[in-house]
Amino acid sequence: MFSPSKNVVGRLAQWFLWSLLVLNVHGEVSLEKYFRCHRTDPQFNKCVIDILNELQPIRADDLGLEPFDPLVIAKLVMDDVEGVKFKQVLTDITITGLKQAKVIKGDFTKLPNSMEMTWEVPDLRVKNNYTMEGVIMGIPLKGKGQSSFNCTQIHDKVKLKTELVKINGEDYLQVKDVKYTIEPPKTAKLRFTNTLSKDKKLTEATSKMFNDNWRTLFDTFKNVRNADIERVIQDGLNQFLGLYPYDKMFPA
Repeated sequence: MFSPSKNVVGRLAQWFLWSLLVLNVHGEVSLEKYFRCHRTDPQFNKCVIDILNELQPIRADDLGLEPFDPLVIAKLVMDDVEGVKFKQVLTDITITGLKQAKVIKGDFTKLPNSMEMTWEVPDLRVKNNYTMEGVIMGIPLKGKGQSSFNCTQIHDKVKLKTELVKINGEDYLQVKDVKYTIEPPKTAKLRFTNTLSKDKKLTEATSKMFNDNWRTLFDTFKNVRNADIERVIQDGLNQFLGLYPYDKMFPA
């Protein structure tokens, strides 16, 4: 049930980083005007957060990128996670609400060794087709149909280990490792809009089980580490950070 949110994080990060790269060569936009946060400034953290949120609302269609909100994903798969024998395949996924994402907290004071950011998505809505098979909380599940998933106040924490790399005599910041975690949303609601099985009562009972126990289910799957997403974040950031020397991007 919760696999969409983890992949959403990756797509959000991927879109944001690609936007920065495209902006760098976009004729009417200069990213250098955003390099105004001085590391010695007592308000350095706030300055960086404000700039990240200034960049966030960039319209993907203006840059020739795939639409950002709504975001359409062809397929996501969750299979045998944390010892749970359960497989879920989602297709034709439509996600709305990502354009409201903001950085609400950050720690950039440990540069050039690390950075931390917390993103919030206030209201996320997911619609998709699904197939599922397995056992969750002792209940055997098997079926297919359509479903919708709505949740509020998703918080994603991203931790980056960084280092300075010497290139042509100048220091450039690079990311060595990426880790992210997802906190439980404030509210969550799952609805099956088609039959999980031919038994309507079973479908209703299954929907109720998910909605009554979503926090327990979230805790079951929250520690899944998606190496593909973390690699996308690391590769994208390193491409961007490699464009400008560290002292230019974050002046003393």
